[in-house]
Amino acid sequence: MRTIGKFEEPVSCCAWAPDGQSFVTGCLYKERNLCQWSLNGELIYDWGRPHRIQDLAVSADGHILVAMDNEHHLHIYNFVTRELEYEMDLKVGLSSVSISQDSKHILVGKVDGEARLFDIETRDATKTFKGQKMGQFVIRSAFGGANESFVISGSEGIASRV
Repeated sequence: MRTIGKFEEPVSCCAWAPDGQSFVTGCLYKERNLCQWSLNGELIYDWGRPHRIQDLAVSADGHILVAMDNEHHLHIYNFVTRELEYEMDLKVGLSSVSISQDSKHILVGKVDGEARLFDIETRDATKTFKGQKMGQFVIRSAFGGANESFVISGSEGIASRV
């Protein structure tokens, strides 16, 4: 087990690199907020951007890193060159981000009750999923099923009945 030095704010998310030899952390602190670490806990790379990162995902093919900030932006990086490819302002608070296994789509959970599917290459929204409710808890949306044939999301305020 390894321990990474103390952060000034909570680490909000992390993701393994596809090769399993490093991982990326996202933090709410504006310094060391998006960093790649070795298995030994050594800093490999600090993206050095002033975002407060709430969620992140690395594509299965190892080419894309998507970081979601605490406002309403997605930051899409080339994970190999570490360059910023583009940013997306979704104009509403965000709750989660996932990348499809084929590394072609980004699924973004939003606080307004929608989850949106975006094509990574064209940046177009290809589908919208509605119905989940978010209040005080973070609600995550994710791909599910065989060949990621559906999207699953949590929701607040729905009581189960047996």
